[in-house]
Amino acid sequence: MEGVWYGWLTVGENVLPLEVHCMQEEEGPFELYSKQQTSKAIPLQSWSIEKGVWQWESKKLGASYRGEWTEQEQKFKGVLTQRGMNMPLDFSKNNERNVSALESVSKIKRPQTPHPPFEYPTEERVMLSKTTTGEEIRLHGTLSLPKGKGPFPCLVMITGSGPQDRNETIMGHQPFAILADTLAKLGWATFRYDERGVGESSGEFEGATSRDFAEDASAIFSQLKSHPQLDPNRIGLLGHSEGSMVAAMVAANRQDVSCIVSMAGPGIRGLELLQKQSFDIATSSGKSKEDAQQDVDFNTRIMEYIVQGNDSVRIAKFIKDNVVSPDQLPSSGEDSKLEGSELFDYYNASFNTPWMRSFIQYNPNQDWKKVHCPVLILNGDKDLQVDANMNTRAIYGALPSHAHTQIMILSNHNHLFQYTESGSLSEYGTLEESLSLETLEVMADWLRKLP
Repeated sequence: MEGVWYGWLTVGENVLPLEVHCMQEEEGPFELYSKQQTSKAIPLQSWSIEKGVWQWESKKLGASYRGEWTEQEQKFKGVLTQRGMNMPLDFSKNNERNVSALESVSKIKRPQTPHPPFEYPTEERVMLSKTTTGEEIRLHGTLSLPKGKGPFPCLVMITGSGPQDRNETIMGHQPFAILADTLAKLGWATFRYDERGVGESSGEFEGATSRDFAEDASAIFSQLKSHPQLDPNRIGLLGHSEGSMVAAMVAANRQDVSCIVSMAGPGIRGLELLQKQSFDIATSSGKSKEDAQQDVDFNTRIMEYIVQGNDSVRIAKFIKDNVVSPDQLPSSGEDSKLEGSELFDYYNASFNTPWMRSFIQYNPNQDWKKVHCPVLILNGDKDLQVDANMNTRAIYGALPSHAHTQIMILSNHNHLFQYTESGSLSEYGTLEESLSLETLEVMADWLRKLP
């Protein structure tokens, strides 16, 4: 095992090269590198290699890996599980495919991504937040300002789930950089930032929940109010996916949020959202409705136990006692191949994390009911991750006031607000478009009409 193992996450035509570095010492350290995203090493935990099965997890990424050695191909063939999603991932000591993967990435066109010099000023700023135990967190970000003297209205931009940088970089796309560029030209300032423990920001992403991210966003909001070029009475929030939910948390606890732009935001309880998401993604990938529903029912048993508010130790015991039994397993899927401790590790890593427990238990309705500012509720009708009809209706129905609030469900748009025919997650990286012009036009029109 000693040395460097090369792998690549393939999504359509897009490839993310990965490296796992195995040191000579039996106990590690073992480190993961994703050099297309960051030069920093990501520590790995729960490392094991037994009977040709290689397993590890990354608490920082909320991810786990399981691969089986194939003698003929001289590689580990396996699956990376992150936030309940399973992605094929193989590792070998041969980096030839990895080199071609890097070349593949370099050829992907992202024509919308803005590049300096910009026609408007930008400032690199550090905002301060705190952990629940009072430790300081330094959040690095970019403030984009329109031309002129101001004071300007401003949007604090909040990224979706998973460790995200300030541009919400995903598969080569940088939608937040595009939004900031567009909004600056329309007279709106924006502040986008690396999440805690990501990019240049300090702190730990591992173990953080949506409530922690809301504390960070609220702290940034407060500090921006004193900026001389910003209008303190016209500072709002823009959130994508989980970021929209975080925006609701912030606005529910302060009355000075001027507006919210919700992009594919959850409006229903986390458990229900994951049920719908799991079924839609599975059936879109070719699984029968019967098998997809069987998987949903199986996972729901775990989630319903989590909703009762049980702690991580009790949840782990429940998974061990009630899920490990072979006769309880779904008859299809990757998990049907697992046994005993492997099965426990698989489900425990998928569901028994602070973020996942919090997400499953949380109902955003409770915070949307306390939001009194105007809200633009955007979604795409091909979104397989956050169902458009269920979630937009739930958000709108919860809001106490509908003044200047608008629902817009865009036709043939996916979760990333790209034009699509299928909405498939595997299509995200293959599409040249990062963010549709229709999305930008709808947002610009709504912002112009705000009082």
